Amino acid sequence: MIRALIITIALLLAFESSPSFAEVDNPNVLFIAVDDLNDWVGCLGGHSQTHTPNIDRLAGRGMLFTNAHCQGTMCNPSRISLLWGRRPSSTGFYDNHYHVSKEPEFLESHVSLPAHFAASGYKTLTAGKVFHGGTPRQSQVVGPRLGQWLKGLDQPVHKKPKGWHRTWDFGTMDYGESKFTDHVTATWVVEQLGNRHDNPFFLSVGFYRPHVPFFPRGGSTTASKMCNYRVLMTMTGAIFLMRRLRRR
Repeated sequence: MIRALIITIALLLAFESSPSFAEVDNPNVLFIAVDDLNDWVGCLGGHSQTHTPNIDRLAGRGMLFTNAHCQGTMCNPSRISLLWGRRPSSTGFYDNHYHVSKEPEFLESHVSLPAHFAASGYKTLTAGKVFHGGTPRQSQVVGPRLGQWLKGLDQPVHKKPKGWHRTWDFGTMDYGESKFTDHVTATWVVEQLGNRHDNPFFLSVGFYRPHVPFFPRGGSTTASKMCNYRVLMTMTGAIFLMRRLRRR
């Protein structure tokens, strides 16, 4: 199962009244991971149906990398590679079923990105899908991580051949949008951004969509536009978080 992952690291002070980046010794860092986004944003031209004006505007203000590649063919090896700064050929992680938590020697001899920030005096917070499943605690404050499939809320829509993963599904769900996994994650992150912090912070947030299943809220869109809807909702949440980022 090929995973296409785009990571945005935003070193932003969102308010015009804030000092410029060059004047800040230890700026707050907002790290955003969007699962399976690929190049489906306007500034990369990956999909004609995606419209992301806020992300495009952000790209125009900063550095846009247009020749990015996944380090691995799946979520787990790609995320381990990114968050520990080593290629899968060096880490030895190649699939989604063998998690880094099963290798205590690796964890003891390597420093993850959040741990590096913590060692540099940062407060580290996280929510959503940043690490793949089974990862030990790497941040000081851990928020909601509800997963791709919400127990008790998400229900199968289509019958699939035996052996297919249940997340390969699409259809509208009837519960309120505030209960959707990315909405819950974004709400928690916004709350953290609004709090006062004694130290600069490294806040990592991972959005689950547009990874399958494509489950928009009932009545919000048609089935033919579900994937596009999830991308737009995710990126809207991402830019909303960026706007709230500031030193406290």
